[in-house]
Amino acid sequence: MFGRRILLSVGFITIHLALFLVACNAKKDEPCHPSSCGNIHYISFPFYLKGDPRNCGDRSYNYELACEDNRTILYLFSGRFYVEDIGYANSTIRLVDPGVHKGNCSSLPLYSLTNYNFSSPAISFKLRATNPYYFYGLYNTIIFSNCEYPVNAHQYVDTSTCISGSSSTSSSLQRYSYAIVGPMRVLDFEDSCSFDVMVWSRLTPFGNYSLSDIHDELVWGFELRWPKGYCVECEQKWYNNIAESSIVHFAYSHAYKIIPRYYCA
Repeated sequence: MFGRRILLSVGFITIHLALFLVACNAKKDEPCHPSSCGNIHYISFPFYLKGDPRNCGDRSYNYELACEDNRTILYLFSGRFYVEDIGYANSTIRLVDPGVHKGNCSSLPLYSLTNYNFSSPAISFKLRATNPYYFYGLYNTIIFSNCEYPVNAHQYVDTSTCISGSSSTSSSLQRYSYAIVGPMRVLDFEDSCSFDVMVWSRLTPFGNYSLSDIHDELVWGFELRWPKGYCVECEQKWYNNIAESSIVHFAYSHAYKIIPRYYCA
């Protein structure tokens, strides 16, 4: 009698375990259809929308996107960025700072980013932590600064008229605001100026830019690239061929472009 009860219990557990495994496999094999949000109509691997099935996207890195107020959002470091485009053919994602508004030159970026936030494509995937992204193309800095005194220098683009609404305010607390395009050494930074925010753009250094040029660039945003995949053989190729990569440096800005010889498909 006792043995019969044991057999019944074992059989009961076996049946439940089998049903559980079938359910898990069914969920695992559930097809993952592309998602959409706002102007981004196709969200697929490696990306996924928050709330998508567990088998969607790559959960190993920061590929989760959110849909908020009909806008696709990527949370990156301490920032929150609008996703304007995803290029699956060349593995790029274009982001825009939510503080920047088209047609409003007084709108400024909310978040600073430096190249130190991003990996080189030659760095091992194992060292990327949760951030898989690196800059796509050649980017340079734009620094937004407030100064106690006016600055007469080619790199300093006056933004006071647009940001404050007037460049001739008679006040002892008057500040002068500028956008500085291109590389800037610390020792060349004016003593009366504060460092407010630094962003990246495609503008080449030392150009004759207007405030409109700078604002249009901020509205367009910046592109990041993600690696196409991870495999031991591909990673070994990265290490073996890093010396053959084309690396371009701008003095003092640390802006760079790395064109790897190998891509993992």
